Amino acid sequence: KDSASDLKQQKFDLAKLTRVTNMPLKSLLYSKVAKAFDKGIQCHVEVEEGVFFTDMRPLDLITIISILCDNAIEATVLADKPKLSIAIFKMEINHYVVENSTKEAYIDVTPLKQRGFSTKGTGRGLGLANIEEILFRYDNVTLETESAQHRFVQLLSITPKED
Repeated sequence: KDSASDLKQQKFDLAKLTRVTNMPLKSLLYSKVAKAFDKGIQCHVEVEEGVFFTDMRPLDLITIISILCDNAIEATVLADKPKLSIAIFKMEINHYVVENSTKEAYIDVTPLKQRGFSTKGTGRGLGLANIEEILFRYDNVTLETESAQHRFVQLLSITPKED
């Protein structure tokens, strides 16, 4: 009974990804959400109708979202209640949110973007540093990171460029 409910929820969340108009981004998100479900992570997906991105190279956006999702999946499997949420919405700015539960109540986010720093062991710590290098090329893109109450949130914001 529970597995049927889980499967129905999985199909519902994956169906929301049909609203993503960029095919490479849609494909990436499908694969990341499916990977999370396979690992027993409770997933929630929200995609506002008609949201698309401009003002950023597609490969750069795909790289950033991939790193954020991989990090979130890797961290949340260690949490007592593994949860992953992905949201894409637009106000005046395009927002991409990746939120996950964490084992730790709080993680100091300051050193995370330094190349080679990792809370997960040696030979790691490249993903967020790579994101920082990408973001350096854009004056209209920001990434905000926060941790509190067993939650880790990454908010990527893309402001439309003035013509």
